[in-house]
Amino acid sequence: MGALAFKPGARVRDGLTAEVLGSELLRIGEQSEITPHSVVAAAQDPGSPLHSQFTWDDAIAGAKYRLIQANRLIQAVILPDLSQGQRLLVHVKEPCGSSVFVDARLLPRQPAMYQLAVAESRQRMLAAIAALRKLEGLAPTSKQRQLVLQGVTLAERGLQVMDDLADPAQAA
Repeated sequence: MGALAFKPGARVRDGLTAEVLGSELLRIGEQSEITPHSVVAAAQDPGSPLHSQFTWDDAIAGAKYRLIQANRLIQAVILPDLSQGQRLLVHVKEPCGSSVFVDARLLPRQPAMYQLAVAESRQRMLAAIAALRKLEGLAPTSKQRQLVLQGVTLAERGLQVMDDLADPAQAA
């Protein structure tokens, strides 16, 4: 596996390295889909390199908190040699509604998963545009309103690119 790193601000315990975390997440992916549930299940084994990353005392943290901890671990590992430190695992919402994480390096060879990742990114872009439009009316100065409008314009251009990516004929 190529060099891995932690994204800025990632928090891990007990000296866990990005290489060990990434390898363990990919190992989990060989046995099942990578989801917060599958990561927690694998980490329950005291011999797992991920075990110490979780709070197992139910008096302190329950199952839902462990899913949050797992999600943070999944998102903590990046591939620094790719553009802007691409996450090792990309979140994809499947047509059935379930969410999984996929090895980013495999997406170019999985067109259907790639298209699902593009569709999810498009939804996030739409949400960002909506948030910027709300900010426009709240901006305290005309200069700030102008900057927000520039942000909307740039985001809408990005949305056009996403639409081109979603159209296989355009992206070919």
